[in-house]
Amino acid sequence: MPIYEYTAKRGPGRPETGEIRAASEADALAALDADGYIPIRVQKRGVAAHGRRHGSISFHDITLFTRQMAGLLKAGVPMLQALATVSGQSSNARFGNVLENITQAIGNGSTFSAALSEYPRVFSPLYVSMVRAGESAGALDRILLRLAEEREKQDDRRRRVQAAVAYPALLLVVGAATVFVLLAFFMPRVAALFEGWGRLPLPTRILLAVSGWV
Repeated sequence: MPIYEYTAKRGPGRPETGEIRAASEADALAALDADGYIPIRVQKRGVAAHGRRHGSISFHDITLFTRQMAGLLKAGVPMLQALATVSGQSSNARFGNVLENITQAIGNGSTFSAALSEYPRVFSPLYVSMVRAGESAGALDRILLRLAEEREKQDDRRRRVQAAVAYPALLLVVGAATVFVLLAFFMPRVAALFEGWGRLPLPTRILLAVSGWV
């Protein structure tokens, strides 16, 4: 079982660092939350921690952000401070910039949901609506926690589907490559054996024609 290194808070004290064994990052986050910790950073051991990647914002980035915000708000951390903490810990430079802009918008008087709605390609309308409902009900931390749990389940289902599709896809690629090699290199050599045989059966003629085309 892999080991995850974490930085987390428990109450108003300084962040603590440590290690935890878990089957996945989602399980590590859930275990820390069950122990009363507020996860700030969770990273699989052996993965480089320095530097930020500059790729697109992934489903996982938003899920981790949601889980972190839920924990910080539940612990009573102010919204702006929570956003600053999460944006500073983001491993995705592009997402970090988005979070910094959201922090600035809230500092200028915007609500959290309104700031999120400015980035429809990052936060879906359903996500924004759930956050807005949480703000109205005064239960934003609980709504974010529910969102995080649901997204973690979706992420787990996606990984299972990808794992299930990977093997058949590999077989398909290997099979196609094998057929191509047979038609392009093997069959032309075998075709010479059929010279002078007269009229060949239709399947054989089709196979030789396809091989000649390839």
